Amino acid sequence: MLFWNDFEIWLYNKETKEKSLITRTSEQINKVWPHPKASDYFFYSTRSNINAVEFQSKDYFNVTKILEAPNITSPAISPDGRYIYFVPFYNGSNYSGHVTRYDTTGSMTATSSFSFYDTTVINNNSRG
Repeated sequence: MLFWNDFEIWLYNKETKEKSLITRTSEQINKVWPHPKASDYFFYSTRSNINAVEFQSKDYFNVTKILEAPNITSPAISPDGRYIYFVPFYNGSNYSGHVTRYDTTGSMTATSSFSFYDTTVINNNSRG
C-alpha cells in the first residue's frame, strides 16, 4: 500500500507491518497515482516534474523523471496507460483552455508525441 505526505512517498507492507521510504523530494508532491495496467509502476507529480517509479524489488525502486515543465497541476493517465493528459492552467500571463496529450510510446522530445486540444473552441469560458 502506498502512502505519502507533502515530501515523501512510502510503501507499507500489511503482512510484515513494515514501511519503506521510496523517495523524498524537495518539491511538494501534488499527486500520486498508479499505472492502470502495471502493478509495479506508479507516477507522482510535483509543481515542475512528473516522475515514474518502478518497483525493482522490495528494497529497490527506480525513479525516473519523465517530464520537467513549469506549473504542472493535474496530470491524468489514460486507462490503458498510453497517454498522459495535462490539464490547462495559468501559464504566467493568461489562463489557458489547451489540453495537452503525451503519447508515452513516443519520445518526450518528438513533437509527434504530443497533441493539443483547445477547449475554448467549444466554450470560450473553459479556461484554467
